[in-house]
Amino acid sequence: MGLSIQTFNFGDVRVTSMYEGDFGLPAKAFTGADAGAINELLPSGSTPCPIISYLVKAEGRLMLVDAGNGALPELLELCGTAPDAIDAVMLTHMHPDHIAGLLADDRAFLPRATFFAAAAETAYWLGKPPRDSAMQRAVLKKYAGRVRTFEPDMPLETGFIPREASGHTPGHTVFEYGSLLFTGDLVHAAELQLVRPEVSSVIETDMTASEANRRKYYTLAAKRGMTVFGAHLPRPGAARVRISEDAFILTP
Repeated sequence: MGLSIQTFNFGDVRVTSMYEGDFGLPAKAFTGADAGAINELLPSGSTPCPIISYLVKAEGRLMLVDAGNGALPELLELCGTAPDAIDAVMLTHMHPDHIAGLLADDRAFLPRATFFAAAAETAYWLGKPPRDSAMQRAVLKKYAGRVRTFEPDMPLETGFIPREASGHTPGHTVFEYGSLLFTGDLVHAAELQLVRPEVSSVIETDMTASEANRRKYYTLAAKRGMTVFGAHLPRPGAARVRISEDAFILTP
């Protein structure tokens, strides 16, 4: 499926969902429930796991939430946005499918943008051997002087408020912007993990924290009537949430 964009307006805030394809994860990539229950919710044996990043226009700024898996140049072109128009990048975490778009031809693709990442996240990747953190180190090097690290709950000059949401990675972050909640990788398979929130992907660094934060932030979104934007939710990635017993249901 090709690249696509879809725009949502929330008063003076505009959010454009930028879809660049499906990652695809097999049922065996999930744990936390017995295999029969997982397979019942994933009858095809896999989940698409779309890759979605977001372009946010607010208060005179153009900002990205995550940068995708490498198709950012084409996606920004679809949006009619030049790379030098981007002011900031808010990173939920630093897995390759969220930061690959920051690099092009071994250089920083965004010439002006400052990027924001949790201090715990950059420390995690810099603490790994170089062979296991090559892309993360390259991004930090190419954007040297334009990297801002933050602690949870510290209001940022971009208007976003970062919330601690570790589990997927040690510095995984959820961002609040008014009534909008950017939830990163709290969910990889909505049809599975929102029905059975105890199910996590096998690549989580802390499955207990991952489950707790999935429940915490989807409950928050439901109770406060927030719109969630997930990196791997079904296209276009934006939804409202309601609670049904121990499950969460996404609505347009």
